[in-house]
Amino acid sequence: MAFTDYKNLSMVLQKFHITYTAENFVKVNTVDIHPFFLEDFSFSKSHMDTKVSEYAICESMVYPILKESYKRYAERVVLWSHRLVQYDEDLSGTPDYSVATLSPLGRIVFGSPVLLLVEAKRNDFTEGWGQCAAAMVAAGEADIALLPVSEIVHAPGVDLAGVLAEEIQLNQVFSAAVVAGSKEVEAAKRLIAFLASARAAAAIKSGGMEPLGKRGSD
Repeated sequence: MAFTDYKNLSMVLQKFHITYTAENFVKVNTVDIHPFFLEDFSFSKSHMDTKVSEYAICESMVYPILKESYKRYAERVVLWSHRLVQYDEDLSGTPDYSVATLSPLGRIVFGSPVLLLVEAKRNDFTEGWGQCAAAMVAAGEADIALLPVSEIVHAPGVDLAGVLAEEIQLNQVFSAAVVAGSKEVEAAKRLIAFLASARAAAAIKSGGMEPLGKRGSD
């Protein structure tokens, strides 16, 4: 079965007879980011349509961040891009990116994976987490997965370990508008005004998102 055939976490646990434990195991460290990386990353965000496709996001946003982080650990681990991970004939797939220990046989040999990164393609965390868990089983034992905060905070048995530095965040902004021909124009305007107001801020924050105008104001 492909990773995408697993529709929820329960399917994976039952299929492979495994248990899971959620805890905060990631230690957050402050690091200096090279000015050249920040300049190049800012250029991509300002002058390229980085959200036009999954490939554009991976190439212009995700991979540069991973590569910059990887430089500090290049003597111990190897960063892999779109490498097939296969558990057996029935379970295989290709994470967008993975990080594995450096094999004694060299960098072209896939070592023990410690991180898998997959892109959430739909607003369905239940199915997405099942696919991610299947990928981790196939890899052996992956210790961490990177996902949008809004898809982590309400997931059963999952803890948010931390967020990426502001300088390398890929912020997604949700917009609202009244469609042409709407029969409830005033009601739509009131809803939009409410979502942008301070009264909706608490609910927005609890969902792992930030209210309008908050970013950069602290």
